[in-house]
Amino acid sequence: MKVCDPHFHLWNIRERPNPNLGEAVEQHLQRYVATDYLADMAQLPDPLELVSSVHVETVVGQMQGGAVVDTVEETRFVSAQVGATKHPAGIVSYVHLGQDTALAEKILQQHAEAADGRLRGVRMILNHHPDNPDLTWPQVEHGDFLCNPLFKEGIALLGEHGLSFDLQCNPHQFMDAAATFGFGEYGNWFDVSYCFFGSDPRII
Repeated sequence: MKVCDPHFHLWNIRERPNPNLGEAVEQHLQRYVATDYLADMAQLPDPLELVSSVHVETVVGQMQGGAVVDTVEETRFVSAQVGATKHPAGIVSYVHLGQDTALAEKILQQHAEAADGRLRGVRMILNHHPDNPDLTWPQVEHGDFLCNPLFKEGIALLGEHGLSFDLQCNPHQFMDAAATFGFGEYGNWFDVSYCFFGSDPRII
């Protein structure tokens, strides 16, 4: 049975620090590269056979005053890693879709160039809770991106470029997500399944 892994991560915090990954990575697994990943996936039990994968951004989101992680450089790093192995892989990168749309498009183009034909979509983690910090992911500034006109313009921009959006949010944010992706002015940019599951193997 041929398998596409729709969501995996690579990192090397010795060369590319990313404090968003937390202490466990810093203490126990500072480096996990393409050869490590493929060695792990080679242990899949019969009859499973890995034939393709999608790398999803490794929590590189950033906010004013937070840790600065070069998101385009991550895309370049991942593309070089998978390119060296010849393993078929797509890349879902991070772009802050709540910023000026012209700037978001410029950064998106930089990701496309860095991905060398592998860019398939964008993930911008949206998990935020007004009262429980345990339910707010690193560097997610606030919980109303889904209602933000600039964010919606950013989603439309992805549609114009034929890219998916990986939605990740808390349950109390689902209604806003449904309104943004399923209905109204911006909903027709996407097949809704691609909004919610941007790492779909059909887009590799």
